[in-house]
Amino acid sequence: MEDRDALLRITRQACAATWPFTAVTTVLFGMKAVSRLRLQRNALGWDDLVIAISWILDVIRMATFQKAFDSTREITDANLVDTIPTAAFWVIFVDSWAFLSIALPKLGVGILIIRIFRPQPWLRVSILTLCVALNIFAIVGFIITFTQCDPVAGQWDPFQHPQTTCWHRSVQIIYSCTVGGLSAFTDIAFSIYPCIVVWNLQMSTRKKISTMALMSLGFASFAFAVVKLVSNTALLGEPDVNELLYSGIDIGIWNSIENDFVLSAACLPSVPPFFRACKDFVQTHTSTFSRKSYSTSFTPPKALNEPKGPDDSWARELARYDELPEPPPSKNIKGNTGLE
Repeated sequence: MEDRDALLRITRQACAATWPFTAVTTVLFGMKAVSRLRLQRNALGWDDLVIAISWILDVIRMATFQKAFDSTREITDANLVDTIPTAAFWVIFVDSWAFLSIALPKLGVGILIIRIFRPQPWLRVSILTLCVALNIFAIVGFIITFTQCDPVAGQWDPFQHPQTTCWHRSVQIIYSCTVGGLSAFTDIAFSIYPCIVVWNLQMSTRKKISTMALMSLGFASFAFAVVKLVSNTALLGEPDVNELLYSGIDIGIWNSIENDFVLSAACLPSVPPFFRACKDFVQTHTSTFSRKSYSTSFTPPKALNEPKGPDDSWARELARYDELPEPPPSKNIKGNTGLE
């Protein structure tokens, strides 16, 4: 009973900890899409395509994670044979899918860094090589998850496949830690390099700090990756089914947060033009509305009798009307890199 309570508790915690980050990432991705498609004049690049695919992978990962929550909550002592295999499958799937959903956006970030900062050729090749190598390792890790047991279904359904043979558990754990370490190194490298470049630019200190903060979410991703590495070690040894499910969901939490932080870091450079466009739109239409409201609300007084001379109050009103400042001209929104 205590194991079931722990599983229910971890599913509630995971749901509360992951969905808000995914929602924020989705909003930022929407802002980036609007900014790149409608506001910025420069053509779309490979980084935009990679980040768009990465967001789709992230949505799939979160949907399957929710499926793992629901399946885990349905586990009962009276029906373990039917409920545990489903929950175990979704937990294993979402943790292995994270190989792909975390590695791909880092390729997008790498291409984005190359496009914005234009590094020297050797550094450009190094960045792309690191990103491609990470994604190759991630694809291999995803494949290993579903080829390490014979039959494959035996790793999540031992009831129907009691004679399943698998590689030693440490093989998958060590490989996952290796990929996680490379992923963490990529996070911190992609945070330090932009900070060094921006600090040496000729701009105000305030703008330097704000730009560095914008590009340094990778430090947080690095921290989450390290925590995930520690969580992976909980799968070593011979944990029972409940411990496997609990540890798998715990690892999934850190996978999810790291994934969303990497995607957010990739989307943030295109967000400032979106807010500037919104600000310009509000200012322009507010000014136009104010001018129209003033002109339509002003009506000259009706005189009952022909005045003998000019009406001073009417003259003063006309003077105030003529002295109104002209509304500011509409501003054309010009594309930029989002770092200004």
